Amino acid sequence: MIIRIAVVQLLLMSFYCSAQSNFRYQPGIVIGYDMLQPRSYKSEIEYFSSTYFAGSAPMIGMSNKLNYKKWFIQLEGVISLSIQKQEFVFSNPIDQIIDHTVTHQVPHWMVGFSVGRDFRLNDVDNMFHVELGISNTGHFGNNSNLDVTGTFTSTYTNEDDHWSGEMSTTEYEYAIGYTKNLVYLAPFLKSGLSVPLSKNRIEFGISAKLKRLVYENFIYISSDSYSAIANSRSRSSSIGIYLNYQFGKN
Repeated sequence: MIIRIAVVQLLLMSFYCSAQSNFRYQPGIVIGYDMLQPRSYKSEIEYFSSTYFAGSAPMIGMSNKLNYKKWFIQLEGVISLSIQKQEFVFSNPIDQIIDHTVTHQVPHWMVGFSVGRDFRLNDVDNMFHVELGISNTGHFGNNSNLDVTGTFTSTYTNEDDHWSGEMSTTEYEYAIGYTKNLVYLAPFLKSGLSVPLSKNRIEFGISAKLKRLVYENFIYISSDSYSAIANSRSRSSSIGIYLNYQFGKN
């Protein structure tokens, strides 16, 4: 459905450009880099906690900008890869504290629709750019789950270790199933500078998204003497930088 809407918007832009002299269409190539700012939700399980660390999300895509004088509407589609670390901590009578950090990488796409304005700064045609819009985030394919598995070693002290001065270790296996939720109608704000380059323009600036990614996950760990299950969730906003190479001047 999102792809169909994007195609219809592109066709409408093309029709407007050819039919109205006041309208001007500018396609572009977008690259960007977002810093993910996660919010972890407290688990209801007393012996378990989970923390998401700040992550990164490089992206590349296309923009379609329809100008009317200094106002414009813009449709943008990008593909991105979020890279985040998650630490989970269990407690039990044997090890006292079991903790491990994993890194997950989630490819996804985003489609954004925005309205904005360009403010001319000088006679060289440099412009200040600001836009406000909404975006949708989804994932490739029909599978909305991501499975991460592995092993790690937990170090702890038992009663015998207090006398010997040594530490005991236990090897654990873990399996994490991430459910990647779709994000609809998330607001975002972008602002920056636009400068002419030959017959084209380069626009660079900063962007902020209120709701970038939403995760839910189910965690299972086990060893020879211990096993536990728990679940957690997180929602990430983001702030980042972008560069948009637009074909054709305003």
